[in-house]
Amino acid sequence: MSKEGVALAGTAKEIAAEANQKADKANEISERALAVGSDQTVYHWRCAYDGDAGKVVVVNESPNKATDVTVVFRFQDVTLADARQDVVAGFGELALDAPLVADYLARDAAELRRAAAGGLIINRGACLKVEMHVAFTSELGIRRNDAAEEVIGKKNSRGQIW
Repeated sequence: MSKEGVALAGTAKEIAAEANQKADKANEISERALAVGSDQTVYHWRCAYDGDAGKVVVVNESPNKATDVTVVFRFQDVTLADARQDVVAGFGELALDAPLVADYLARDAAELRRAAAGGLIINRGACLKVEMHVAFTSELGIRRNDAAEEVIGKKNSRGQIW
């Protein structure tokens, strides 16, 4: 009986250790969920195309910094530009080299010229409707993903895409 009691005690100890590990894991998950729920910081990202520099500029319109920032621009299932930066300050910018954007804008401009030559009245300049995907870590340490559709193109003196 003594041997059985020792064996049962050993088994009970193993089960208790396993239960403690699961409880610790559950606590970690609860703490993470609480942190995610308490991070109500609003981030907004916008972009513009700088045709002179051949870059797409992404702006963090939040006063809070973002870390481990990854940005991807896509147009019709083609990745036009992507970049990663360790820190983007509040109201800071991230510039992406975007030679493909210039190529696609040139194609759109050529199509607009052909349409205008055919007698159509065109009331816009070359532009692209792109998907902007931004993954980042908030100032409170929560990983976030944002996606938006943006229209980029060459802008006139009033800031309108023409």
